[in-house]
Amino acid sequence: MPYKNKEDQVASIKAYRAKNKESISKQKKEYLRKNRELINAKKKEYYQKNKELLSERGRKYRALNKDIEKARKERYLITNKEQVATWRAKRRALLINAEAIMTKEEVENYKNLVIIRDEATALFGYQWHIDHTIPLSQGGTNAIDNLEVVPASWNLEKNNKHSQSFWG
Repeated sequence: MPYKNKEDQVASIKAYRAKNKESISKQKKEYLRKNRELINAKKKEYYQKNKELLSERGRKYRALNKDIEKARKERYLITNKEQVATWRAKRRALLINAEAIMTKEEVENYKNLVIIRDEATALFGYQWHIDHTIPLSQGGTNAIDNLEVVPASWNLEKNNKHSQSFWG
């Protein structure tokens, strides 16, 4: 159907899309499902070709939308507590030149300790920490046998000293 002007054509397309929203959505989902690998390959190729441009675009966006980025980061920190705690533990270990490499099992153990710490804080009504029995600064590691969940007051009082386990 030929259109007299561009505005009529745009109005007609908008009307069609509004009328057939569900049908268009189904078609789009089906196309994406069938062509997922091809689409991902094209995205990867585009990213490789335009890495610098995309990086600069991201920096500009973050600079102009600091509030939005801050809120996004805070949401991530809240919804991924265990992962963030694991990253922070690795970072602390790196800062003092301790062994920062954690196996998958150690990462899972650390995530479980974070869950236990949060549950103890909720249960008892005061803060609990994950403590290194032998501090990282004195050669301790992030191995599960060197970690324990203890009351924050006890951990802060202990400071950076090697001690027996809180539990005896």
